[in-house]
Amino acid sequence: MTVDAIFQYRPACFSEWENLVGLILAMAWESEAVKLDEETLKIGVQTVFNNVSLGTYWVIEQGERLVGCTLITQEWSDWHNAPYWWIQSLYIQPEFRGMGLFEGLLSALEIAAKAQNVRELRLYVATNNPRAIRVYERNGFESEHYRCMTRPLT
Repeated sequence: MTVDAIFQYRPACFSEWENLVGLILAMAWESEAVKLDEETLKIGVQTVFNNVSLGTYWVIEQGERLVGCTLITQEWSDWHNAPYWWIQSLYIQPEFRGMGLFEGLLSALEIAAKAQNVRELRLYVATNNPRAIRVYERNGFESEHYRCMTRPLT
């Protein structure tokens, strides 16, 4: 039996929002040692479900257990007259890593993206997370010549 026969990759349902919150809290802590405000995160996750233009959560499911998730948001490219999809809040529980689940999720995302004429998949990765960088590079992601800059407004 293959990994893909055991795991499902699909858009999340609203009824799973609490599980998503737990996964995202774990991701923020593990990847950046950031303790997110749980109440703010709960509202943020629910807001995505209530306004689909903000994004779509995808999950990796084993039976009825969610073992991973990501948020897909969209950016419009006037240069290419096509959207880009951003992979955000990606997390796979530690005991399920190294099993090809990222590759399975990426494949499901690529199928969905191509059906919507998406030009490119993009993601941010913390520079101090070499393991994640290696996984992304093995799966065809390349470093860009752009530098990410932010200007906080709050």
